[in-house]
Amino acid sequence: MTRIILPLLLSILSLSNVFGDPQDIERLEKKLGNSTDTARVSILNDLSGLYASSDLDHADSLANAALLLLQSLDFPEGQVINFNHLAYISSSLGKNELGLTYSEKAVQLSEELNNKQLLAESYDNLFMIHFRKGDNAAAKIAADNMYKVANELSSIRLIAKAYDDLGILEGIKGQHTEAIEYFMKSLQHYEELEDDAKISIAMMHLGHTFELAGSYNEALDYLKKSMEINQKTGNKYNEGWALVNIGVVLSRLNQLDTALIYYKRALIIAEEINNHRLILTCLDNIGGKYSMKQDFEQANYYLQRAYTLSQASGANSRTVYITGNLAENYLYMGQFDSARIYGEQQLALALSSEIISEQKVAYYNLAQIYDSLGDFKRAHNALQEYIAVNDTIFSHQKSEQIEALRESFEAEKKEQEISALTSLNEIASFKNRTYAAAAISFLVLGALLFYVQRMRVRRNRFLLEKVRELDRVKSRFFANISHEFRTPLTLILGPLADLSDSIRDPSVKKRIGVMQRNTNRLLDLVNQLLELSKIESGSLTLDIAKADIIGIIKGVSMSFDSIAEQKNIDLTLNIVPECLEINFDRAKFETILTNLLANAFKFTPENGRINIQSQLVAGGEKGGNREYLRITVTDSGSGIPAREIDQIFNRFYQSDNSQLLQQEGSGIGLALTKELVELHEGKISAASKEGDGTRIIVEIPTNLKATQTILSTEKNVKEEALLVNNEEIAVIETSDDNIEAEGTLILLIEDHEEVRQYIHEILHPKYQIISANDGEEGVVKALELIPDLIICDVMMPKKDGFEVCRILKNDEKTSHIPIVLLTAKSSSEDKIEGLLTKADDYVTKPFVPKELIVRITNLIDSRNHLRNKYKNEGTLRPNDIASNSIDEKFLNRLIELVELHMGNEKFSVEQLGTEMGMSRSQLHRKLNALIDQGPNQFIRTFRLQRAHDLLKQNTATA
Repeated sequence: MTRIILPLLLSILSLSNVFGDPQDIERLEKKLGNSTDTARVSILNDLSGLYASSDLDHADSLANAALLLLQSLDFPEGQVINFNHLAYISSSLGKNELGLTYSEKAVQLSEELNNKQLLAESYDNLFMIHFRKGDNAAAKIAADNMYKVANELSSIRLIAKAYDDLGILEGIKGQHTEAIEYFMKSLQHYEELEDDAKISIAMMHLGHTFELAGSYNEALDYLKKSMEINQKTGNKYNEGWALVNIGVVLSRLNQLDTALIYYKRALIIAEEINNHRLILTCLDNIGGKYSMKQDFEQANYYLQRAYTLSQASGANSRTVYITGNLAENYLYMGQFDSARIYGEQQLALALSSEIISEQKVAYYNLAQIYDSLGDFKRAHNALQEYIAVNDTIFSHQKSEQIEALRESFEAEKKEQEISALTSLNEIASFKNRTYAAAAISFLVLGALLFYVQRMRVRRNRFLLEKVRELDRVKSRFFANISHEFRTPLTLILGPLADLSDSIRDPSVKKRIGVMQRNTNRLLDLVNQLLELSKIESGSLTLDIAKADIIGIIKGVSMSFDSIAEQKNIDLTLNIVPECLEINFDRAKFETILTNLLANAFKFTPENGRINIQSQLVAGGEKGGNREYLRITVTDSGSGIPAREIDQIFNRFYQSDNSQLLQQEGSGIGLALTKELVELHEGKISAASKEGDGTRIIVEIPTNLKATQTILSTEKNVKEEALLVNNEEIAVIETSDDNIEAEGTLILLIEDHEEVRQYIHEILHPKYQIISANDGEEGVVKALELIPDLIICDVMMPKKDGFEVCRILKNDEKTSHIPIVLLTAKSSSEDKIEGLLTKADDYVTKPFVPKELIVRITNLIDSRNHLRNKYKNEGTLRPNDIASNSIDEKFLNRLIELVELHMGNEKFSVEQLGTEMGMSRSQLHRKLNALIDQGPNQFIRTFRLQRAHDLLKQNTATA
């Protein structure tokens, strides 16, 4: 677990007379048999107080017997004591509301009697009940009232108890220095009174507070001393709490198994005396330790027991710790919804009860939980709150100050001893040393302040890195989910295109057209998400080239003519200059303008107006010497409220305006437009008046430098290859005569079953198809069967398409096979990576079936062209036939082997295959693919050709 499970600070709260001395109990029980009336009530009260630390059920029955007897007696002082005992016992049994009722009655009756002794004790009891309920504000009022009355009485015992209560409240708020100051004063008073039971409690308080501050040795020292006193006096209640607190310190020291032993010993005592609060704490801490040991099921068993018991008793301050531990346990179990429920409950309880240490824990838990649920915004907010709360908590490094404070109190006691035994000169000498210590303290304080400042700087850096990490997570999410969308879109757009071609009914064709348009719109949104993710990750670069930007503006604008005609919108252009050649990214500028016009048409009603203007301006809106082309798109739509105009370029923003909500939108288009404009070093702004249309202004610099990165340079080189392929598509006609349907074998490597079946259906009429479910299986089948062409998806398990391509293109058996990469990754960088692996073509999902068929046909026809060249010429020239160096080496080695065995009439295909490192079938398919001949035919042809050459040259003739 990320934290040690803290027992609630000083859950050892009790009344001054609730420690059970066996001799006192025996004496009182003897007197009880002969007592009557008020004397009997007093004895019952005393006995209930004594049994409260060892047997709560028996204590409860004794207190209720006294309550019953008091109904017939006029004994208000006994009534107050009885109410206080019933309050304490009820609260310890988990009945906090009943305990509060009794406690308030005790305070009220004490005030009526004007008995300040009883009033102080009643306020102390009221403090305890409010504290156990988690109402720290009410507890503070009760503690202050007790301290006031105790000072009026000048009662050392009551003042010490008031210091205890005030120390508890300071500790809960994280003010450990102030808490220790109160507990030290309390300990001094109890030592004066020689009250062992109270001394043990004060030491336990100090031990627990030192543990919270990180001073574990001091904590163990105080807690073990408290333990010794409790065992000596036989106080089971306080012994149980001492065991719990020692377990906490051991947990801090990562001694989890030993800590569990202490917790379970404490649980045995808690169940023996039936103390509800101690049972809760033990169950909670045991569950926490099992969670830290990663035994989450066992942890959940104990924590759910604690939670059920806590809920049954109503509001109590222990619940905040239990819910926190449950949140962490469910987080580590991967049950994030359950973790969120308990985490939010923990935070609400920590805030309402002002327990600052648990606020810190709750915010940290929720940051992890929201992050796991994908709610990155709330995760980021929770992380910021965690850092803010952490700044207010006493850090581990300040424990040195606490230690100094403890020493100063001990020094004060020492000074009192010295004053009784030594002279005034010795006292003065001691004070001089104290002043020197104070000077050193000032130096330490200065160093501490410097350290705090450094920690704040580190905190800010940590926060910044966390924000960046959240941004990276979002970018990866958008990229991955967008890629996933492309596969189902392939299975929608492809069949729709087939249906559109085959159906003649105009009404059905129209409905299919609607489906195609909306699917293409979804594809546009996916592409925009991908662009945004690339911008966030810093991987999107401009492909700058010099072109006429005015021509682009006119071309994109004209593409909206049909929409303008349908909606009867007056689309006008005021474009100047007539021509302007500048450096810009054509594709991205088209996206900018298309998004602006699409937005304008979306929000412009029928019979409205849209105007597009362009002009050259110097300096743009912000001034300067740079020249810009300003493009303004103005519409007569509903307009945007003034309060929202600054937000329209924010991602996923959608207006609350009812008219705007009628128009569908994703909140992506304008955000992407802004990012693309700024990528061009340009500016974008908007002006609008509700009910009077909107004007959006884009300014693009005319002197953008045409610098290219290495990546974009490679991109240009490789895209030339793509253009060649595209030209082939346009030039080579598809003909059934060009392909031997029975002889052409295509290997399809695709992990998505439906896409695999769909492509099989497209190609099956013309080709033989074999399939592989992943890259690893695809490589095995390719090497075994030597297909004529391979279609391979890029994103696959085991081996992705790029790796498959590299393996097969570098293997002599398969190097000749054309490979078409099929993928949802559509960026130029991805295409470049595919081409660098020697892929022959690259088809992006979603694809049009005809396009895939044409690309396959072109590749096969190109291969047939080389084979026919060999057939027609009859002479094998490897450098002319081979499409790559590996095939050329293969053919050269083949020729060398056949020539070497020219005189061996028994030289067989099997022997040739062995020496080439191939099976007979592999060699057969490889040679057929390269030269349209099998191995036997090649050997015969080669020998005949060589004999022909010898005869022609009159060589080796008789």
